[in-house]
Amino acid sequence: MTNALTTSNHGNDQLTLRARFDRSFVWKQGNSVRYLLVDISAPEAERAGGGIDQPLNIALVIDRSGSMQGVPLAAAKQAADGVVQSLSASDHLSLVSFDHSVEVHAMSVRMDEEGKTRLRREISALSCGGTTDLCAGWLEGARCVAAGMEAAPNALHRVVLLSDGHANHGIVDARELAGHARELRDRGLYTSTVGIGDNYSTAQIQTIAEHGGGRLHDAERPEEIIEVVVAELREFFMTTAEDVPLSLSYPPQMQVEVLGTYPVVTDAVGTTCSVGPMLGGASRQIVFKTTSPSGKPGAGLAFNIHASWKEPGSNAVRRTDPLGIALTYAPADMNTGQERDMSVSQDVATIWHAFLVQQVASMNEEGRLAEARDFIGFQLKYFERYCEGLAGTTSLVAQLHQVASVSQQQWSPRAAKEIYVRHHKGSRKQADHRSAERADWDEYLPKHVGDSKPGDRHSPHP
Repeated sequence: MTNALTTSNHGNDQLTLRARFDRSFVWKQGNSVRYLLVDISAPEAERAGGGIDQPLNIALVIDRSGSMQGVPLAAAKQAADGVVQSLSASDHLSLVSFDHSVEVHAMSVRMDEEGKTRLRREISALSCGGTTDLCAGWLEGARCVAAGMEAAPNALHRVVLLSDGHANHGIVDARELAGHARELRDRGLYTSTVGIGDNYSTAQIQTIAEHGGGRLHDAERPEEIIEVVVAELREFFMTTAEDVPLSLSYPPQMQVEVLGTYPVVTDAVGTTCSVGPMLGGASRQIVFKTTSPSGKPGAGLAFNIHASWKEPGSNAVRRTDPLGIALTYAPADMNTGQERDMSVSQDVATIWHAFLVQQVASMNEEGRLAEARDFIGFQLKYFERYCEGLAGTTSLVAQLHQVASVSQQQWSPRAAKEIYVRHHKGSRKQADHRSAERADWDEYLPKHVGDSKPGDRHSPHP
């Protein structure tokens, strides 16, 4: 065990881990907060075009509720048509649409020329209806994919869900949606989601994507539906690690939380964070905030880290070797006088910042303004203290003050979504496939009512 940088390398076909603490010592009296940064790198793709060559077994599930009338549905249909044209004869496609009812237009149709002609005809005929039973449409799409899993066990089994609304029929609770998504993920059936426009529920579709082992996309404009759906299809073939849980075990009485919106389970064994799919050669950084119990000087606090993953097209689980790292108890003077790892601390600050902004954006979208105010006010004190003397973090602190200054104002639906999705993708090092140029994220924030002059968007510390 060591508190220095630790690596686990297994070759180009393996997931690799690296773990570092921002500081090495904890106070013998306890309650020392230390941040553990874990880097995960996915296996490289075996060929330039991607990591796998399995056939696809996918369902496109399209919201046809009344709000999709006109240009949004036309763009969704164009995106679906583009998917059909890009598939090969070894692939199978299902098409499901929903409003308050669900319709299966095609189930597991082989994408030869006859199948493509049929699917394009079905797509062309889609029309809008009533309200939104998102869960029923999604689960019907999953049922269509599941029907083809036995015939093609080595295919890539995917649901791509497109919706512009907030589900108001059927199952709407995020916890229930998460449970269904996890069950499907455990079977090797993954779901990605595309939120269309300004009025979809980020909480609902983000929950389905996160717990379903897929990706979350935003399509503000109709033409972006095509961009993100085509990009999602392309990333199927670039993914080399799926369903990646990162597990951390630690001594009893240690308190641990994850700074991020990943699905997390904590039990008697430790804490497990579901990282989701990873493209070939891509990396993620996960931050664990740890709070230590008391202990004797010189004694160590041992942590063990491991991850697992599935290769695309296989439900077999592969695992990394365990990775060991430790903190050491120290008397007050040694603990206070220790230097910290500046590189780790800068990465921690960046990820922490993204997490805080995402949380406030989510609370704001749901109308929990007082909770957002209290949350960012409490967190900002600790974040600002952590960034003292840390190069490159002045702008992060200023941005959080800016967020805090407008946390009690209701943001526009587009602002909340834009801010949330950008930090979601940024903290995961995922590409934003929308081609249209956008303003900096903080320009989406409303102007603070206490600002004294135009353009001065920063407020004093609350």
